[in-house]
Amino acid sequence: MYYSDIDMIKMISHLSQNIIRNINTFIQSLLWAIKHEHPSVADHGLRITQQFLHNIIIKKKEYLEEFCKAFYYIILNEILKTLTDSFHKSGFHYQTIILMNLLRLLEFEVVNIPEVEITKPHIIKHVQNFLTQSFENLNQKQIETFSVDMFNFCVESPSAFRSFVRDLLISLKEFATNQDELYEADRQEALQRAKMAEDNKLIKLRGLMKEDVPSFSAIDVDDECINVE
Repeated sequence: MYYSDIDMIKMISHLSQNIIRNINTFIQSLLWAIKHEHPSVADHGLRITQQFLHNIIIKKKEYLEEFCKAFYYIILNEILKTLTDSFHKSGFHYQTIILMNLLRLLEFEVVNIPEVEITKPHIIKHVQNFLTQSFENLNQKQIETFSVDMFNFCVESPSAFRSFVRDLLISLKEFATNQDELYEADRQEALQRAKMAEDNKLIKLRGLMKEDVPSFSAIDVDDECINVE
């Protein structure tokens, strides 16, 4: 089941504590898409989920706590499941972006809800339990290190966080054979950087480069992480 961007924006615009109870169908449809084995369906679900979270965090922050009480763990669990499932490797880019933003909410103390165990220590323990129960081949020290470090890396760039998560996935037996899709986002960024560098060279050759034109290093090639500070 698909929802258009217009439908999503309308739902966010009218979000209230009462309506949160009524958007469960919408959230469940996104989770259904995220878990879908067809890459295009899963990717669409991931993109809409990321946009939905972005709009709530940035535009409707007054409803964020109630939303998190109802859906934080539900979304987190599905992201963890698909992220560590080799059938869903094509969604790695958006899976890590969504996970990164969920962690940032706690790292920057945008939300802290002890009564429903939405706190940094609770999430660390939750991720540890998930990995311990799901992957017997992982060393317990490795699991503990990852669960703590994920909060350290969530404040870094999306590419740094992606690399951090990828290191864990590569250690899983499920990802041992083919890791190409885990590097796809990095490949696309490298191609984009190469194109921008080439464009800058052409501009310089034509004598059109102005002093106030920003250098490439000042350009963010990935603005999908949510600034919640």
